Amino acid sequence: MADRPNPDIPLSPRVDNDRDVAAMFANQAAWLVRNVAGNVLFVNPAGKLQPGHLVAVGSHGVAITNSAGPEVDEALRWLRTTPSSNVLIWSAVALDEAGILLAARGCRDSFRPLWMRRALADRLPFPRIEADVEIVIASPGDRGALLAASDIPYFSTNQALTLLHLATAPDKPRRVWMVLARGQRRVAGAGILHLSEHNGEMIGGLYNLGVDPAFRGQGIGTALTLELCRVARDHGASCIMLNATPDGERIYRQLDFTPIGEGQTWFLPSASLRNPPSAADIARAEAIAHGDTIVLEDRVARVRSLPNGESPLRFAARFEQRDSALWLLDRGADPEIVPLWMLGFRDEAIHAAGDVRWLNAPRGPESTTSLHDAIRFNDADLVRMLIAAGADLTIRDGQWRGTPLDWANALCHPDLAEIIELAM
Repeated sequence: MADRPNPDIPLSPRVDNDRDVAAMFANQAAWLVRNVAGNVLFVNPAGKLQPGHLVAVGSHGVAITNSAGPEVDEALRWLRTTPSSNVLIWSAVALDEAGILLAARGCRDSFRPLWMRRALADRLPFPRIEADVEIVIASPGDRGALLAASDIPYFSTNQALTLLHLATAPDKPRRVWMVLARGQRRVAGAGILHLSEHNGEMIGGLYNLGVDPAFRGQGIGTALTLELCRVARDHGASCIMLNATPDGERIYRQLDFTPIGEGQTWFLPSASLRNPPSAADIARAEAIAHGDTIVLEDRVARVRSLPNGESPLRFAARFEQRDSALWLLDRGADPEIVPLWMLGFRDEAIHAAGDVRWLNAPRGPESTTSLHDAIRFNDADLVRMLIAAGADLTIRDGQWRGTPLDWANALCHPDLAEIIELAM
């Protein structure tokens, strides 16, 4: 259930945005490469890293590539030669064609990072911390405390040691710092600063900022953020940037960070990396996504799932291909409710919802029902229609084990949660 930042957020002027997003993406790519000890493959990057490039990140390697099929295939082949399992693929901006070729190769949509920026020439306030902690720069002696701090988000035990090593290595010039909120008994929060130069300008990237849930609401996240800003400024950075979650965005706005753009990520499960789809399977999926039905065989309509785990009809709806959808339905594809609704076939969707075979049937890689998916897409009209048709309000999806109400709450859709609660 990937949280998505608000798409209606006002952004800064566009020309500056393009430059800033490119700088942030370059900083992040360099940071990710540091995390895999420099094990990186460049696949025809055409010079400098650009927002239109993809950064594919495994646990033991990073591949940077153009967003074209042959180059992406080469990047994934190389990642298969490393011990990497799951792969997260980053794009600085939303790329429709990249979404098609990645989904056709088994990737699933993940979260959409909201890029944010703060100038460091502005005054940095000194926040009030209500917890009994001190904000300090980490040293090698913090190893034991970090190992014990198992509840800090983005700082798993294995990851924490890697991050501490990067932040305390005797590199010159120094480019990485870790800041801790350290209490008497344990570490309550932590964050990372990574500096890089972009077109002659030093910028800071803020990463892995997390606070132990037991210490939230006491000003620790704010204090960590501002201390990371100070360290960046003191080492020559003109600005600091980050990618924000919806929860983090609220805090960062209060600290004068402004949105500069929105990216996209995709998740490639280990099984799909290690057992890639055939060229024929990829070609079928891409043909559906492009509406190129003339090259498809009739039996494709009855295929249960494409490489990304979605049915052909759902795949057509994902890429707004009405012609592909009609072609599939004419050849016997199941009348799935949400794809029909998304494509504007409302009467057909309502008719399908009256059939118990389709109303509560689990579908897709997460084994979700139509009601789960309606909540994913934040569609109140569809939620109401499904509830009126008798949708099961207690059924859980296959991956996250959440009910529709759980999904509405997790995805921050209080209006949908209210609709469901009133129907229970």
